[in-house]
Amino acid sequence: MIDIKKVIREAAVKNKLVIKDDDPVMLFASTLNLMLNELDASLAAVLEKYRNDHNKIARSWRYDAEDSAARILNAALDAGREATAKTMNEGANKVTALIHEELSSAIRQQKTALDGAAAEIRRCSVLMLFASGAVVVSSILSLILPLVF
Repeated sequence: MIDIKKVIREAAVKNKLVIKDDDPVMLFASTLNLMLNELDASLAAVLEKYRNDHNKIARSWRYDAEDSAARILNAALDAGREATAKTMNEGANKVTALIHEELSSAIRQQKTALDGAAAEIRRCSVLMLFASGAVVVSSILSLILPLVF
């Protein structure tokens, strides 16, 4: 971890000291190097644990997100189905009302035409009845008048 030779060179340049490999100060450098190696190993273990925990949480969030997305999608589909059914029912009701209105109008027109025709038939019937009565009266008169005169 620590480059001992680099430390010796830095000390020589900056402090104008000469340190040899067997110098007692190198004990601190070796101890520090050992401690840094142990710290590096323990940090690597902590990082691995954190990475594993993070992956577990990420998987959990993914499953939760997928579940939430599925619920949202199902709710949207249900709402879409309900809206479609409602729209279709409203449309069917409007078409039914329009057909009812058109048929009622056509029936009223036919009834009006039939009422007019029935009135005309009654008037013609009355006229025919009077004409028949006139024929009967004239027939009777034509039979009776020669006998009387």
